[in-house]
Amino acid sequence: MEKISIIEYDDAGRILQTGIASLENVEVEFASGKMLLQGEADPLTQYIRSDGVIEARPLNPARLDGMVLRDLPAPCVLLLDGTSYDCDDAECELSFSLPGRHYVQVEAWPMQSSVFEVAT
Repeated sequence: MEKISIIEYDDAGRILQTGIASLENVEVEFASGKMLLQGEADPLTQYIRSDGVIEARPLNPARLDGMVLRDLPAPCVLLLDGTSYDCDDAECELSFSLPGRHYVQVEAWPMQSSVFEVAT
């Protein structure tokens, strides 16, 4: 039974999973409509272009300057301690109701995620 490396991805090019599967299983999954590509890829740093080519995800320009996120790739999504907020601005001043360590993630597909830790 021949095994091949496969990449499953969605319409936006997000890599959903990678692995090794038998050629027969891949053919069945492909026939059922799954978006599959033969090869290997890293979902954190790569995506699948609309033409099926594996491409590097651009670096996210976001940076933390004190309590202000700057150079945000607008529009983007900010995840603050796991809660998602849409953001259409290039800057965002952070504030938290409770003291402690807070985790901030900036998402703007297909850019790579930027993750920051803030102590208040």
